[in-house]
Amino acid sequence: HASSGASTDALRAAEKSELLFRECGDWKGEVDALLAMSESKVSVCEDNDRTCGNLNILKFAKAAVKLAKERRAGDWVCLGNAHYTYAKVLLQTNSARGAGLAAKDAVRAFRKAGMEQRKGYALLAWAQADLKGGYFGDARGHLEKADAIFSNFDDNDGRGKVYQVNDDIDRAMGIPTQAELEAQRQQEMMMMQQQAMQWQMMQQGGGQMPQNVQMIQQQQYMQDEEQKRGGGGASAFSREASVIDLSGGLDATVVQGKIRALAAQIIGDDEDMETDTPLMEAGLTSNTAVLLRDELSRDVPGINLPPTLIFDYPSIGAIAEFILEASAKKALKGKKQ
Repeated sequence: HASSGASTDALRAAEKSELLFRECGDWKGEVDALLAMSESKVSVCEDNDRTCGNLNILKFAKAAVKLAKERRAGDWVCLGNAHYTYAKVLLQTNSARGAGLAAKDAVRAFRKAGMEQRKGYALLAWAQADLKGGYFGDARGHLEKADAIFSNFDDNDGRGKVYQVNDDIDRAMGIPTQAELEAQRQQEMMMMQQQAMQWQMMQQGGGQMPQNVQMIQQQQYMQDEEQKRGGGGASAFSREASVIDLSGGLDATVVQGKIRALAAQIIGDDEDMETDTPLMEAGLTSNTAVLLRDELSRDVPGINLPPTLIFDYPSIGAIAEFILEASAKKALKGKKQ
């Protein structure tokens, strides 16, 4: 029933099998039946586009995990499936922290079982939990690993889900999704083609290329150059963390210099950036803005940088001021304690 998409019929069959296995004392079958019940109930919720709070499925998924730990401790496949199903149920009931812990356990179990593709789906669930918790950088890290796994298995369905969660992160951060950016780019390309046709008609009369065509071609050139550098993504950027010691009360110029150097590395621009220039105007993109925040977090441990750092504090000077103020507050709090 489940493989044919008949979620309701699958749920009824799983409920009957769970009762039979329990009456027979077949704990192995009971674990499988509890998992099937939980998965079927989640599918019913997804089919009807609603949450599962009213279907009381949490106890079944929790019971499956408990029974798997007690009776099938060495069966990593069963444990992985139990934790993964529990994570999906917790995501449906909006328990982000619990879902993240369950997904993490599922990743570990599937790794021990050698089930790489299933590990990819557990990483996907982990990313969804981090998204709900507001940990956007961590969520993207899990998605990157999941996407690499799905690529190895030619799993287009898995890659499509990674794409969807990445879009959800963009929406949560208030920035355009990849689909929206692509639609905008296609619209600009159509406009360019139309204007190019007009320009060709003007050539015979000695006219010049319209300004908006020049601008669009320049934008296209910049996008192509970014792709050549690796798209500005995390996969094209790696470095060792260089921790800033804020305990000695550093002045703003030192922190600004660190931010400026890191931004230049990510953007790929050797020119000195002004302190008050918005970094998005200097060449930072929505994706590399997240990367800059994540990399900067490694250099200022103990300072909580918000996921929307670059959008709330757009310039080098504003970011440095925020870090120094946060550091001063932390030091003051430490003295009071």
